[in-house]
Amino acid sequence: MVPAFWPFFKANGYKKRGNTFFKIENNIAYCVLFERPTCFVYVHYHIIPLYVPTEYHYLTYGDRLESHSIHPVPSYDILTEDNAFLIKTHEPQNSLPDNVIWNEPKRMDFHEWMLQVQQCLTEDIFPFFESIGSPEKLLCFLRKDVREKREYMFGLGDDYEDWRLAAYTCLHMSDLKSACEYNARAKTCLLQTAERYFPDLVQMRLDELNVLEQMIQAPTEIREAFFRETIAHTLEVCFRIRPQDDKQ
Repeated sequence: MVPAFWPFFKANGYKKRGNTFFKIENNIAYCVLFERPTCFVYVHYHIIPLYVPTEYHYLTYGDRLESHSIHPVPSYDILTEDNAFLIKTHEPQNSLPDNVIWNEPKRMDFHEWMLQVQQCLTEDIFPFFESIGSPEKLLCFLRKDVREKREYMFGLGDDYEDWRLAAYTCLHMSDLKSACEYNARAKTCLLQTAERYFPDLVQMRLDELNVLEQMIQAPTEIREAFFRETIAHTLEVCFRIRPQDDKQ
């Protein structure tokens, strides 16, 4: 299934890692994941700012196409295209009571679904990615109201998450004053909502914000080294790209 999309993504400048297609520009990874936790295939678009520390590939900054408010595309049910499954479902129908009507599972046309996904990506998601195609543009997006942000990134609108990302983005842009302000907002928000989370998680987030504050106050060469190491680490843990392999 995923290989069928490869020509489309390749033509749009994307690379492939497992079930994820991604493009890296200006230290931001723009991703489309084909997620299959069950018999359903979900298409999830998201970004990963490489300059934000992480130990895993995460989906926070994005949404599933089926939940997208502007141009939703349904998930794909593999079972309805499985002939063996259709045969098995017909087997017990002779034993059903006469008053029970058998309804054959509705087939989904994979080609039609693929075209819907590609159309949504081409007309909506890719242009959105372009609109946040740099840290500066991403920061402008983060400053929009909650409703506008959640049209594309359902995980935003949580003040802590928004301010944390804005703080890292400003620091990466060497806007130390704004980075300090956003970091302080993130810390205040975290402390005000601490009762919602496990204490260990709150402490871990506070520790991270304290490190971020130290980077804001650190000399330029220390900050630059911090981001070089962070970007290299994010590339490796999220995309298995080592510095010598990165062609961006």
